[in-house]
Amino acid sequence: MINKQFNKSIIMTVIIGTIWPGGHLVSSDGRVIADDVINNDAFDKTFSLYGGLLKGAYSNSMNFNLSSHESSKSITEHVLEIIPDEISSGIQNLIELIVKGLEFRLSRAEIIQTFPMEKRNLNLILTGQEYFNYGDYLMYDIRFSYKEDTKSIGHTEIVPILSTNYHCLHHVHAPDDSGLQGKIIENLNKDLPSFSYTTIGKAHFDSIRFGLHETELFYKDKICPVGGIFYSKPQYMPQIPL
Repeated sequence: MINKQFNKSIIMTVIIGTIWPGGHLVSSDGRVIADDVINNDAFDKTFSLYGGLLKGAYSNSMNFNLSSHESSKSITEHVLEIIPDEISSGIQNLIELIVKGLEFRLSRAEIIQTFPMEKRNLNLILTGQEYFNYGDYLMYDIRFSYKEDTKSIGHTEIVPILSTNYHCLHHVHAPDDSGLQGKIIENLNKDLPSFSYTTIGKAHFDSIRFGLHETELFYKDKICPVGGIFYSKPQYMPQIPL
């Protein structure tokens, strides 16, 4: 069970999104830490919607409740409540709908006591094709945080990262204080034998495992914020420990 009291939580993770001319894949580790205790090592921070047409991964805030009368829901569950049953336009419109919905939910006043505004940080990676079944592959890096001027949660500008005919593009969120993000990107940018779900999925697994090793060295005797089960969408390999 994830701790619902977020006011003392330190929640960090590693999430990766990759797009290439033939597909898109997201991955995460499975660890959640709160109050310097491992709450969960099997928390899937990735999701796949509309039969894999839209994929996502998230870090920092793992879940929250909209009011004291509701149970806590994961970011995946919140997104599922926001999106329509059927998609009728391009990915940009759907991304904007998800962002506005999460921004509104994260700003709800009822959850201030258990989830203070300054703790409502969320990193979100979303991937998909421009028109879902065709078009360029796009990746969105959207960050939610507290804005002092509006006293509410705001987000960074929604600007897609575009794949090209010759490149495999990666994006990573990792614990900043360990310098891990740059190291993982460097590890991901090693030459791949091919652009496929198998080779890129393995690169994600190897890079998050590499990140786990580097983070263990940085945190030494403290609880490592990276670890647990490896998750990916699509799931290219069995869910195994990192």
